Order: sequence, then structure tokens, then C-alpha cells
Amino acid sequence: MRIIYLTGNKNKFREAQGILSGHELELKKIDLDEIQEINIDKIIIHKVKQGYNIIKKPLIVDDTGIFFEGLNGLPGGLVKWFLERLGPGGLYELVKDKSTNAHVECCVGYTNDGINVHVFKGIVYGKIVSPRGKEGFHFDKIFVPEGYDKTYSQMSAEEKNKISHRCIALKKLEKFLRGEKNGK
Repeated sequence: MRIIYLTGNKNKFREAQGILSGHELELKKIDLDEIQEINIDKIIIHKVKQGYNIIKKPLIVDDTGIFFEGLNGLPGGLVKWFLERLGPGGLYELVKDKSTNAHVECCVGYTNDGINVHVFKGIVYGKIVSPRGKEGFHFDKIFVPEGYDKTYSQMSAEEKNKISHRCIALKKLEKFLRGEKNGK
């Protein structure tokens, strides 16, 4: 079954292809309304329903948030706007004198009928550090996962894909799709 992956971010799509290698994914960029919300579950449900109303085919949408303990959970699902204004270094500056504990969440939404939206979440805990590394996107240069000494940006794509919040969420989706394919 071919599944449309709605995103304008080719890096997200490339990561998804590496993780969901047993499924036929098609990249499609459609500008969807992004509701302003800290809770990324609400953002995903809105995007999935809106996307399905446009293309009428099975689809996947994902969204990511980063939640800083030192900022009471901000920026959460608003991270895109914080990064646009401040960049990764500016985000680090916001918390460097507070708690640098943080977690990242990826919410993956899937529907094959536009009615039933299935949400799969991946969460990784870690710390915020001064920007390090050249690879990756978004906040990859400032996030060090728990148990590691490198930022996501300093990791190879293969290393990051094994432990990332997106990987966790997509693996949950993959398990669901296997069950759906087998009639479970």
C-alpha cells in the first residue's frame, strides 16, 4: 500500500524512509494550516484531517516539539516559530541559566479513511547545550539525548535514526500498519 507522507521537509521524509523501509512512501508537500498550540497531539490531529480532506488517500503527518523544563514546557509545539526568531543558539541562551533538562516529542498521525486518526508518540529525554555539530535540522545542534555525549547533529543519520523521537513514533506506526495489513 502506498502511503502519502505530507511534509515540506525532505530531511523528515528521508528519516521516515530509512525507518519505514518496508512501506512505499510518497512525499507530497501541501501547505496545511498549523494551529498554534503547545500540545503537538492537537496539531497532528488537525493536520491529518485537513490533509485527508485534500488528497483523500492514506497519509502520514508528523510534527515535533521540544519541551524545556526551565521554561515550563515551552516552546513545545511552537518550536518552529521560536527557531525562526531565535535560532538554535537563541534557544540555548533562553535556558542556559535555568534547568537545561528537556524532552523532544514526535507525534506521527496516520489515517486511511479521514475519520479514524491514529497518533503515535515518540519521546526522548535529554539536555540542552550550546550549539554543536553541522548535520540535522531544527534543534538537533542543541539537544543531547540522555545517555549520550553528542547532540543529534553530531550523530550520523544511522545513529540518530536508531534512537530519535521520530524513530520511536514511526516504529509504533510500523507495528500498527503490520497489524492493519494482517487484518488485526
